[in-house]
Amino acid sequence: MNRTARIALAKGLYDPSCDVFAVESCSEIEVGDGLVYLPTAEHQSTGSSAFNRTNGIVSFKTD
Repeated sequence: MNRTARIALAKGLYDPSCDVFAVESCSEIEVGDGLVYLPTAEHQSTGSSAFNRTNGIVSFKTD
């Protein structure tokens, strides 16, 4: 069964590295166990750290 889903992403919060017209070329998305994993966009870190820029990973449930 071929299933298609759409997730609306807020502009500037995530960085999936996808071409809008060729989503098959997405290089920074993982899918598995009913979840889609996306990196967040790089942003200023909080707290006192030697690293001033950071990003994270978020997941969305697909079923």
